[in-house]
Amino acid sequence: TMVLNIGCENMNTIFMNKNKLLQKQNKFWSWNKNRKQIYDSTKVDYNELIKNIKHEAGMFEIHTPNNYNNKFSFFKVINPIKTTSLMQGMIEHTKEYKKYTINKCKDNKITANLFGDLINVNNNFFTHIEDYIVFGISEESIKYIIDNYTTKNTLNNNKYFKQYTEYLIKKDNLLLYSNPSKSLNHLTNLLKKEYAEKFIIYKDSIFNLTGFSIQFSRKNDLTLNNISLYYEENIKENIKEKWFTQLDTTIAISPQFVKDHVTKEE
Repeated sequence: TMVLNIGCENMNTIFMNKNKLLQKQNKFWSWNKNRKQIYDSTKVDYNELIKNIKHEAGMFEIHTPNNYNNKFSFFKVINPIKTTSLMQGMIEHTKEYKKYTINKCKDNKITANLFGDLINVNNNFFTHIEDYIVFGISEESIKYIIDNYTTKNTLNNNKYFKQYTEYLIKKDNLLLYSNPSKSLNHLTNLLKKEYAEKFIIYKDSIFNLTGFSIQFSRKNDLTLNNISLYYEENIKENIKEKWFTQLDTTIAISPQFVKDHVTKEE
């Protein structure tokens, strides 16, 4: 698991600063041209949309079965129904799944267009869960998020993460979190080849490292940095998921235990 989260009291500040940065990089003209094209074809106005985004935006990566793309993006909103209505012009089609609505969006770079390349993820399917709009690359990836949320298989419900949050700053502007025992290989792949080749990973030595984070919190002219690494001495790993499939119908009976005909065990 990896999470990148940016936070601000007024998300329009990030939106405007991102535009100023694009101007300095001589990229604002092309971005603004794309924004106008989206507005002309969908009547979706980024300037109105940003007003309904509340305090948080980011992306996360998780292990998903069946080789789904595991990169998701999100932002928190004041009112999910109103935000979805503001995005209505760019919704190509919708589908209902377990009382949630999955939408296909014409703008697959919407989080990057709003917050910059820090959250540049190619996702054009989305749903809203509580006060969050969550984007994924496919309908199946969004279904996977919904399934895990409805069964409470989330980071917030992980006992090791709950212990780890005691060491986090309660309010920050930027948070990068990962579970080293699960994501170190991936992090190594993000390095340049000459650096990645110098890493030798001993899985046994990092198995008990259940949390690593870097936080930045800025106020006035001061920046507070917080780096934490959590070691869990008595870790017990959950049973790993071996396979996963989406059923195309409802289940008629409750799950049943069956006995192995050789060992007679259930």
